[in-house]
Amino acid sequence: MDNPWLSILLPTINKTDRECFIESLRMNAVHFGDIEIILDEEPGIIAGIERALAKAKGKWVWIANDNLTCESYGWDAEFLAITEQFKDEYVMAFPNDCLFEDQFACFPFLRKDILELLTPFPYKRYKIDDSVMDIFPEERKIYLPHVIMRHKVPQSGTGFVTKTGKIYPIDDIDEGRIDHQRYLMQKSHRRMIRERLCQEMIAS
Repeated sequence: MDNPWLSILLPTINKTDRECFIESLRMNAVHFGDIEIILDEEPGIIAGIERALAKAKGKWVWIANDNLTCESYGWDAEFLAITEQFKDEYVMAFPNDCLFEDQFACFPFLRKDILELLTPFPYKRYKIDDSVMDIFPEERKIYLPHVIMRHKVPQSGTGFVTKTGKIYPIDDIDEGRIDHQRYLMQKSHRRMIRERLCQEMIAS
């Protein structure tokens, strides 16, 4: 595809789940032909996102995963409407994953060039979502409660407990701690990015 408006970044290790997710997107899209899906089947979720981002042709990108199911018709039209909401296009949106809901932008949608400001990603498994959230002011974080991308994770084991009492399992506790330290070390860098983007927003 030469000129997609949206590139879906999809690190994936499960072929069956991936195919089900893509089909759910296709069945519920208004104009699926204007969207590209970039698969990355190599090890490492964060590295996979970065590799997919480098191949993306769309002006806008959405970070997804193969353990999602789209349950909302017109999800792509909802995303597209976000791109027109602000003249400067400085905005990040996220769907309802039925796990974190409005608490956390687990699968952010934003301009490709803005996401590229955070690269190279210093993480192995976690914290990319937190980093994206940090570079947007609250009024530019748009939650889409009616756009359901159900996040299928096992509700058992050790992990983060959401405000609704659901569990987001942490696969590797040690790696989670290391990524959290990396996240803290990048705080000033994210602040610099946010200040720059806010200045551009005011100038526009």
